[in-house]
Amino acid sequence: MKRYGPDKIISRLILSLLVMLSVGCGGYRLVGTGSGAAGSAKNIAVPVFKNNTPEPSLERNVTAKVREAFIQNGKLRVVREKKADLIFTGNINHYELRAVSFDTNDNVTEYWVIMNIDVKVKDTSKDKFLLDQTFRSKWTYNVSSEMLSSERARIEAIDEASSDFAEKMISIVVEGF
Repeated sequence: MKRYGPDKIISRLILSLLVMLSVGCGGYRLVGTGSGAAGSAKNIAVPVFKNNTPEPSLERNVTAKVREAFIQNGKLRVVREKKADLIFTGNINHYELRAVSFDTNDNVTEYWVIMNIDVKVKDTSKDKFLLDQTFRSKWTYNVSSEMLSSERARIEAIDEASSDFAEKMISIVVEGF
């Protein structure tokens, strides 16, 4: 059996690696670099979401955050439904405040704001849904002994959960993640 020196082995390994890389990389691409559900669409409509929860005005907050996210992203222009390539509709079907942390006297110190939102994205040119799925958004907030401060924290948590949901939607619809 013929023995090779370390330099010869390293050279062959490098050559083998280069051959494998040049042959094997032709059909691969990084996941998420595609165009997502949006495809070749140029614009999107985001009508006010439906709110099937007892929490008032939730639909306005979530809708505003989704519209704002699409505007900031800039890859799809937000337009009226009649002019839209895509129509993004949402239905908030669940809202919950869940106590998750307590002090030694069993007083709640931390809540989760939880929202489940049904989302549909319709391609108007093909008259078909590109996305039809339920998403959950959750945010934590701390309670204080001061009622006004706790209510402010709850409203901020709803705002953050709405923003988190909007970012997920950009990721799915525009970026393809």
